[in-house]
Amino acid sequence: MQRTDPAAPAGEEGGKAVPRPDWAEIASLLRDAIRDHRLVPGQRLVETEIAARLGASRSAVRAALMALSVEGIVERVPNRGARVRVLGLVEALQIAEIRLAVETACARGAALRATEDELRELGGLAARLAELCDGSGTEEFIRVVRIIRERIVEISGQEVAAELLKQLRHRMIGQPWLLTRRPGRCRATLGFWQDLVAALAAHDPEAAAHALELHAAGVMHAMRLLCDSGQPLLARSPVSGPCARGW
Repeated sequence: MQRTDPAAPAGEEGGKAVPRPDWAEIASLLRDAIRDHRLVPGQRLVETEIAARLGASRSAVRAALMALSVEGIVERVPNRGARVRVLGLVEALQIAEIRLAVETACARGAALRATEDELRELGGLAARLAELCDGSGTEEFIRVVRIIRERIVEISGQEVAAELLKQLRHRMIGQPWLLTRRPGRCRATLGFWQDLVAALAAHDPEAAAHALELHAAGVMHAMRLLCDSGQPLLARSPVSGPCARGW
């Protein structure tokens, strides 16, 4: 994310003028760094540091941070500036409840609309999840689950739902949930994804919705138990330091 020649003045590289990144490019770079956990929840985003690192103007950096704030990825703290957003239990549960309502509608629609090719694709993804349950493929398991959820929304044809879910995902970008990374968690949830895919293959909208509801109820219960036991929701503790060392 640095210029090729970090010693070159901002806007120059190898003696040649290079265009400064605009706010949209800066926002995309920051979003990727947060998604990849190179910038973690609670980490400060200092305008001067970001501008120097990217060879950008402070006004462009400020606009990028404002855009990410609107998306719910960054928060503005009075008298302290911007930081990567930290998601608490109450908001996480609210997001889970809204996500359940939207995804349930999509699952019902997908059960009625899915083609044989689409069902074969989902069946292959469910089989891949089973292969990853040996404990060594947690991050890949999470990635495949995300693909299944996204494909169900696409198959349903619910464009408004897709946009709503995109906004909810933005609010959760960069939040490395401890729950999804606990030993045995992948195997514990495998049956749910298999039941969901089976319900879609049977073109049974109510069974698909029921599978989603059971999974969501289990996730929300486990989140509450984590907090009641004093354990954090995130796999990495939020930090309060500046951003320069993180990416």
